[in-house]
Amino acid sequence: MRSFLNKITSNFMNMTHEEYVTRLERHGKAGLKVLDAADKNDLEGVTPAGMRALYRAKNKSPNVSYLVTGFCNWEIYSSIMKCLIEHLNLDQPRSVLELGCDNGMLTLCMAEQWPKSKFFGIDRESISIDVAKRISNKYSEQKVGYRKVDLCSPNTCEKLPEFDLIIAPFIFHEIIKFEQNLEALVYNLKQISALGAQLVSFDRFPHPELQLPNLDRILEMAEFQRTSGTEIETSLESFPASFYRKLHKNEAKIDRIC
Repeated sequence: MRSFLNKITSNFMNMTHEEYVTRLERHGKAGLKVLDAADKNDLEGVTPAGMRALYRAKNKSPNVSYLVTGFCNWEIYSSIMKCLIEHLNLDQPRSVLELGCDNGMLTLCMAEQWPKSKFFGIDRESISIDVAKRISNKYSEQKVGYRKVDLCSPNTCEKLPEFDLIIAPFIFHEIIKFEQNLEALVYNLKQISALGAQLVSFDRFPHPELQLPNLDRILEMAEFQRTSGTEIETSLESFPASFYRKLHKNEAKIDRIC
């Protein structure tokens, strides 16, 4: 049986943009709302409201969500998985947390790579968590846990288990540029990381105003230390992957956000 990643690759690698738009239009209002939200972000600039409108439009239907993510991200997911396999020094992580899992499709790719690991995805949007569960049930036999969690709300992560691997795919640019409560973000990252946990952040966003010059500093406040980085190449673009390790208690520095 083909893996989930192989399925989305074979389904979307040869699809043209015209075919993608036609398929979205066949989904009626659900598909047209995605196209409308994407056009507004392109024309009016990316805003918190615009990003949420796009995610919510995409995730109202599992079929539309699968189509949009598969078409836009199949090559990116392949590149991310290749990067993780080549650069992680974990043969089989015990437990993996994905921050900002959206519809869970990347979570499923990772869960099939490490079938003995426990996987958990969190996202701030209820609609994303709902569609992640539906896509998981429809397209994969891997068991993944999903929960609504807002990383920028205080005390939302205290009941989550500890994880030895945390994956942050394209989430920190939205949090750091759009959110004010960075103290809660730092506190929550400390809560969900086990002693010695690894964190991998992927920072891909086409808008220069959303780049992250201070990400290392913010993660240092959460007691993560950058260990290495690499550049991920696709046929259309490249984007950085940064690797961090959780500092041990005797290494951690007491700090605060000024």
